[in-house]
Amino acid sequence: MFFLRRRSLQTTSYKLQTSKGFTLVEILVVMAVIAILATFVARSFTGSKQKAQDARRLTDIKNIATALERYYNQNDGYPAAITAGQALKNPGGTVTYLSLVPGDPTNGAAYYYTATGTTYSLAYYLAVGSGSGSGQAAGLYAATPGQVALYQGACPAGGCVMPAAPCVPNCTGKACGSDGCSGSCGTCSGTSDTCTAGVCKCGGASACSAWQTCTTGSCAQDSYTKLLLHFENNLTDSSVNNKTVTDYNTVDNATTYEFGAHSRYFNGTSAYLTVPDSADWNMTSDFTIDTWIYLPAINASGYAFIASHNHSNSTNRLLFTIYSSTGTSYNNLIFYLQTSGSYVVSLDTGIITNLVTLNTWHHIAVVRNGNVWNLYLDGVSKATQTTNPTITDLNGVFVIGEDMENGIPQGRNLGGYMDEFRFSKGIARWTATFTPPTAAY
Repeated sequence: MFFLRRRSLQTTSYKLQTSKGFTLVEILVVMAVIAILATFVARSFTGSKQKAQDARRLTDIKNIATALERYYNQNDGYPAAITAGQALKNPGGTVTYLSLVPGDPTNGAAYYYTATGTTYSLAYYLAVGSGSGSGQAAGLYAATPGQVALYQGACPAGGCVMPAAPCVPNCTGKACGSDGCSGSCGTCSGTSDTCTAGVCKCGGASACSAWQTCTTGSCAQDSYTKLLLHFENNLTDSSVNNKTVTDYNTVDNATTYEFGAHSRYFNGTSAYLTVPDSADWNMTSDFTIDTWIYLPAINASGYAFIASHNHSNSTNRLLFTIYSSTGTSYNNLIFYLQTSGSYVVSLDTGIITNLVTLNTWHHIAVVRNGNVWNLYLDGVSKATQTTNPTITDLNGVFVIGEDMENGIPQGRNLGGYMDEFRFSKGIARWTATFTPPTAAY
C-alpha cells in the first residue's frame, strides 16, 4: 500500500540588513591619503616649474653672454648698461647683437648687470640648481667673461631672489638733502635755511646764490665780498659792508644789461663812481675784482678804465683798464699796480686785435692767488705773473670807470655799460679757466 508523503513547504526567510556608513576614523584616513597625494603632486609641479625656470635662466645668461662677447669684439669694450625688453645694439644703433634682452622668467625683472668696459658681471639665481641639469647648486651666481662664480652664496631659507642693484648716490644738481641712498648731498650753511628739492632755501624763501650764505633768515653775500654793485636802478652796495658810493654823471639804463633789468651807463667823458678809502682795498693777500662790460664804441682817449685807486702821490696807484692802440678796436687789457714809482705787478695782454669786441657783454676779472696773478677775459686767462711784491697802502678813494691821479680825473673814462661790479678780498674766486657767472651775484 502506498502512502503519499506530503512534502512540507518551507518559506525561506530573508532578513533585510541596512548598510553601515564610513566611520570617522575611515574618513580621516582617506583625507590624509588625499592630502599626501595632493602635496606630492603640488611639489612635483612646483619642482618641475622651478627646473624649467632654471633652464630658462641658464639659456638667457648664455644668450646674453654670447651677445656681450660679440659687442666686445666689435666695440673694444662691453656696454655700460643693458635693458631687459630692449635690443642690445652698438652705440650707433646700426648693429643688433641681441634682438631682445631677456628678463628673469618669474617676473621679467632684468638680470643685474654691471660693466667697466673690459669686464662685466651678470647676476642670476638657480632655484633648484643641479636638479635642472646645470651642474650648479641652488644659489646666486654671477657670470663674468669666461666664468661663473657664486655671487652671494646659497639661497636663504626663504628661497632665492634676484640680488638688488646697489644704490648709487646721486647729488647732481643738489646742494642738500638725500643722495638717494643712505647719505646726504650736504647741508645748508645758515641757521635759518631749509632744504627743498635739493636746493637751499633761505628762511623758506628764494634760494641763495652760490656767492651768498643764509644768515638769520635772509640771503647775504659771503664775508669775502667787500663791495658789490648790482646797478638795479641804484648804487646800493649789496655787500655786508654797505659802503657809500658817490656818483659823478653815470646814468641808470634799463635797455642794455647782462642780469636783472638794469645796468649803469658811463658816458666816456665825465662819468665815474667813487668809494671812500678802506683797508679792504689793500691787495697784500688774495683778492678778486670782476665785472661785466659792454662797449658800444671806441673812446676818443683810447682808454676804457674799469677801476683805479687814487693816491695823493701818483707813484702809488692801481690801474685797471681796456685800451685801444689803433682807435679801431680795443686790443689791450691791462692791470698795473704801482708802488714807490715802480710797477710791481704788470698784467698786460699785449696787442690782440679785437680782444674786447664792441656791442658784446664781456666778463673781466683780475685775481691774486698767493703769488700768482691772472687777468681773465670771459673766463680765460689772458695774462699771468708770479710775484710776491711789497705793496704800499694806496690810501685813497677807490674809483670805478675813470683814472684818478692826485684827486684829478684824467679823462680816460669808461664809455659804455657796466653790470655787476664786485671787489672780493681774502679769496681768489677763480684760479683756472672758468665759465663766467650765469646769474647776478
